[in-house]
Amino acid sequence: MAAYQETWVFPCNVRFFDIFEHFAKSNTVVWKKRGSVHTGDEVYIYIGAPYKEIRFKCHVIADEVPEDVV
Repeated sequence: MAAYQETWVFPCNVRFFDIFEHFAKSNTVVWKKRGSVHTGDEVYIYIGAPYKEIRFKCHVIADEVPEDVV
């Protein structure tokens, strides 16, 4: 397995996207690309209020996703 290129922190507002429910059903999430995120990067997901913590550690498995998947 290749070394991670970059480490990122993405915010998630659970009022708009229930990431807890999503990860309970699937271990993969399609996230809108931000900045220069690439395959192999590591992403931590920060959950806002009321949790106010980094809750998930993820690995970017693809930096390009077809429109029909989103």
